[in-house]
Amino acid sequence: MKNHDTNKLDHKKDTITNLIDLINDLETDLEQEQRLEKELEEKIDNLQIDHDVTKAQYKKELIKKKKAEKKLSKVENSRSWKLTFPVRQFLATIGNNSKRRKISTENSSSDNTLAVKDDSLKLLNRKLWGGFAEYALEELEKVKQSPTQPKGERIKAARFVARWYYDKQEYKKALEGLYFITEISTERITLNRIIPEVKVLLKLNEVEVARHKLLKLLDHIGVDSEVLLGFSHVESHPEERMKWLNLIYEKNGFEQIQKITDASPISLQNIESRKIDKNENLEQYKVTILIPAYNAGDSIHIALNSLLNQTITNVEIIVVDDFSTDNTADVVQSYVDNDTRIKLIKKEINEGAYAARNTGLQYATGDYITVHDSDDWSHPQKLETQLREIVRHPNAIGSISYLIRVYDDLFPLNAGTVLNERFNIMNYSSLLFDRKILSVVGGWDSVRVAGDSEFVWRIEKIFGNESILRVEPKIPLSLALSAPQSLTGQKTTNIKSIHFGLRKIYRNCFQWWHDSVNDMDELYLDPKKINRKFPCPSPNLIHKPEHNVYDVVFIADFTFDRDEQPLKELMDDAIAYGKSIGIYHWPYYQEDDINQPMADYVYALALKHNIRLLVPNEEIEASKLYVGTSHILDYKLESGPKINTTDAEILNDQKENKAVIEQRIENLAEVCSIQTKAISYKK
Repeated sequence: MKNHDTNKLDHKKDTITNLIDLINDLETDLEQEQRLEKELEEKIDNLQIDHDVTKAQYKKELIKKKKAEKKLSKVENSRSWKLTFPVRQFLATIGNNSKRRKISTENSSSDNTLAVKDDSLKLLNRKLWGGFAEYALEELEKVKQSPTQPKGERIKAARFVARWYYDKQEYKKALEGLYFITEISTERITLNRIIPEVKVLLKLNEVEVARHKLLKLLDHIGVDSEVLLGFSHVESHPEERMKWLNLIYEKNGFEQIQKITDASPISLQNIESRKIDKNENLEQYKVTILIPAYNAGDSIHIALNSLLNQTITNVEIIVVDDFSTDNTADVVQSYVDNDTRIKLIKKEINEGAYAARNTGLQYATGDYITVHDSDDWSHPQKLETQLREIVRHPNAIGSISYLIRVYDDLFPLNAGTVLNERFNIMNYSSLLFDRKILSVVGGWDSVRVAGDSEFVWRIEKIFGNESILRVEPKIPLSLALSAPQSLTGQKTTNIKSIHFGLRKIYRNCFQWWHDSVNDMDELYLDPKKINRKFPCPSPNLIHKPEHNVYDVVFIADFTFDRDEQPLKELMDDAIAYGKSIGIYHWPYYQEDDINQPMADYVYALALKHNIRLLVPNEEIEASKLYVGTSHILDYKLESGPKINTTDAEILNDQKENKAVIEQRIENLAEVCSIQTKAISYKK
C-alpha cells in the first residue's frame, strides 16, 4: 500500500514537473513571439515613417515643379518675351549656329559665375547669423578687403559685416563698414544706403551728423515716410517727434494725432486723432478684437482707448485676462461697465498669449477677427484701412499692417538690433481675417513665441501666398510700447533666434508639418485643445517638462538621410527601450547651406516618440551623450545646449591624429559646457 502511494506521488510529481516544463516552454515561446511582434511593429513603424517621408518629398518636388512651370508661363506670357520674339526667331534661323552657341554658352557661363559669387556671399551671411560667426566673419572681411573681387561683391560683404557689428553693439566698426561702401560705390544717395548710416550714428549719439544725412536724403529722394521717421529719431522734444509722425499721416491721407490733455506731456496714453469721421460704408461688418492680457494693469488702457476711437464702431473687444497677478481685470471691468462692446474673460491658469487668443475665439461673434497687444496704440483708421483692403480684393481673406516701436514718450526705437533699411516693421499681431477660415485653419498653436508667424504661414499654405495683404507698408498704423521684459529680448526666445536658436528650430518644425500633410484639412488646429501636430522645442511649450533630464542625448548633423545617419542604430535602440531622448542639430560649417532643415524622418520620429529638440543655452542633464558625424566638431558653434553629463562619447569612423581629436573634444566641451574629462573619443 505504501509503495502504491509512493508511486502515485512520484507520478504526480512527474506530471507537475512536466507541466512546469511545458509552462516554461510556453513562456519562452511567448517571449520570443512578443519579441518578434515588437520587431515587426518597429519595422512597420519605420516603413510608415519612410512612406510618409517619401510622400512628403514627392509633394515638395511636385510643388517645385508647379512653381517652375508657373514661372516659365509668366516669362512666356510677359511683354518682354513677346517683344523679343522676332529677335529670337532671327537668331534661330541664322546660319552661324556654332558661333551663336559658343557666345550663348560663354554668356551663360559668365552669368552663372556671378550668380555663384552672389549666392556664396548670401550663404556666408547665413553662416554668420547661423552660429558660425567666428569663421564666416573672417571670410566676409577677406572679400570686402580684396581688390581683386568685383566691386558689387565687396559692397555686399561690407554690408553684411556692418550689420553684424551693429547687432554686437560695435557701432564704430559698423559705421566704418558703411562708410567703406560709400567710398567704393558709385551709387547715388538712396534710402538703402543712408538709413543704416543714420541708425548707427544715432547709436553713437552723433545726432547732428544723422540729421545732416537725412537732409541730404530728403533733397535727393523727396518726402518719404522712412525719411520722416528718421527725422523723428533725431528730435529730442516729444512735440517735434509728433510733428514728423503727423507729416507721415497727412502726406498719406490719414488723420493726424494730437494730445488729449494739453497740460499733460505727450505719451502713448495722451494721444488721439484730431478728427474722427466714422466710416459708415463698413459698418455692415462686425469686427472682433482679441486682446490677451497678462499683468497689463498699467498699460491696457492705451490699447482700449485707441480701439474705442476707431473709425469703425461695429466692434466687439474681448479681453482675455491670462491669470494676471495685478489689477488688469479691475481696469478692464471699469471699461466693461461703461461700454457693452467690451467683454472680459478670466482664465484660471496662465498659458500665454496664443492660448489666451484661442480662448477668446470661442466667444467671438464678428464677421472678421483681429488681435491686438495689450500695450499697443492703434491709429484710429487702422481697422478701417485693413478691412477696406480685404473687401476690395475678392481673393483676400486677411490683411496685416505695420508698426514702429516707441517708448511711452513716443521716442522711437532703432527698429530692433537688425540693421536694415526701414524703421517700419511688419506687425504680425495686426492680422485681420475672415472668420470663415476658422473652420479650415482653426486657432493658433499654443506656444510661447512665434505663433503668429506659424498662423500666418498656415493660412497662406492653405489659401495661397496672396491671400493675406500687406497694407500701407510705409505708414505706422500701430505704435508698440517697448518693454524690457518682452520675450523678444530674452536670451533663449529673442528675435535673433530666428536665425540661430529656438525660433529657427520652431519655424523648421512647422514648415515640415505644413509641407508633409496629405490633405489641407490636416492643418486644422482645434482652438479648444492644446495638442501637438508637429515637434516643438521644450522652451517654447506652454507646459514645459518639470525636469530637463534625458536618458540619452544625440548631437549630429541631422540633415543626413535615415540610412546614412551614423546614429541610426543607437537612436532606434533608445526608442525601442522607451528612453527619454533629446537631439541637437549641429550643422557642418563647410556645407554650402547650413540653413538646411533636418531630414524629414527626424521630425517624424520626434513627433511619434516625443523626442525633444534641444536649443542653444537650454540647460539639461543627460545620462549619456553621443556625438555622431564627428567632423562637425571641427567648427565651433556660437552656443549649444548646456549639458550636465559625466558620460559623453564622440563616435568616429576614421582614424584621426591626436591634435584633431583634442580640438574636437575641446570644441564640444566649450559649446555645451561639458568637462573634458567626461568626454571620450571612440572609433
